[in-house]
Amino acid sequence: MNKYLMVLMSLVLAVLTACAPAQTDQNDSGASQQPENGQQELSKEAGEELSASIKLTKDQKAEELSSKEVVFEGGESLMEVMNQNFEVEDEAGFITSIDGIEANADEKYAWMFDVNGEPAMKGANDIILEDGDVVEFDLQKWE
Repeated sequence: MNKYLMVLMSLVLAVLTACAPAQTDQNDSGASQQPENGQQELSKEAGEELSASIKLTKDQKAEELSSKEVVFEGGESLMEVMNQNFEVEDEAGFITSIDGIEANADEKYAWMFDVNGEPAMKGANDIILEDGDVVEFDLQKWE
């Protein structure tokens, strides 16, 4: 009887072991997980050479000052790309001068910008450029 019980226990143990899910090494566990969509696209673009169009205008886009196609690496902010391609001055994250064209607070002029036709809701430091973006900086009066 004792021998019969040992054989039965061995069979049960063998079946349970065979049916158990395979364990993964802790170092490999993160590799199979998919990142969130934004993180996945950022990592896909990081290091890739991308391009965007940057246009400088004045007075509600009435006068075009210059236009330039710029090349940058994925994951770079608009401010980084601007500093690499233009002479930019800023105060506390606000762009005050681009290529020597200064905003004048006394006359209530400031550099405002759109990304892909939409007014920017963040500062240039917080906007990560994507391939094909169209950025328009406009020196305009504010009130």
